[in-house]
Amino acid sequence: FPVTIYFVMDDYSRVILGYGIHVGKHSESTACMVHTLRYAISKKNDPLYPFYGLPATIIVDQGAAYVSENAIRFFSGLQVNFAKTVTRMGWGKPMIERFIRTARTGFFSDLEGYLGKLDKRFQSSETIKKAAVHTVSEFRQMFSEFIVDYHNTPHSGLNGRTPAEVWAESVKSFPPSLPENMPYTQLMRGVCYEKKLKHVTGITIDYQTFNSDKLQLYRDWE
Repeated sequence: FPVTIYFVMDDYSRVILGYGIHVGKHSESTACMVHTLRYAISKKNDPLYPFYGLPATIIVDQGAAYVSENAIRFFSGLQVNFAKTVTRMGWGKPMIERFIRTARTGFFSDLEGYLGKLDKRFQSSETIKKAAVHTVSEFRQMFSEFIVDYHNTPHSGLNGRTPAEVWAESVKSFPPSLPENMPYTQLMRGVCYEKKLKHVTGITIDYQTFNSDKLQLYRDWE
């Protein structure tokens, strides 16, 4: 199956605050982006991954997943600044573009079964399946190890220091913070449904029913 990976990078230290691996996705989605960003902001229960925090500004490209109404609603809920780069201009986000090149040359190019950047002219679901060598869990483990190595490898853009070292130094002066209403952000999924509110059953989404006295009040306003 094709794999789409989302990254959230701290521009100053170059650490990857979080990433999301989504299997079976040919294109980016707002829901996957929201999931990844929410994970990046949260504290991790992993001593090898001490990176977290609410960014002052979120910079994204012009992809539909990042500029959709649901995406902007999520950014607004976090109460952070939001900026978009110019379409197809990598220089607008050079740090993450540099990291993606590093990932391709330092990890993917040596990964058995890797077919390169998806090109639908030459690749199909069948060719991807035939080339597959690793299970999803194996891939996740290998990629996790690559990220840990990246954080602890001297970086030319950081004057030979590692991203982890720069992060550890910077948080002494600027400790990371979390959203004031973190539980609320856990409810946000980047997906919006329009459903008819029924008097007896309420609203049904994905075979789950949601109903309450407060919800029924909205029906009385119709």
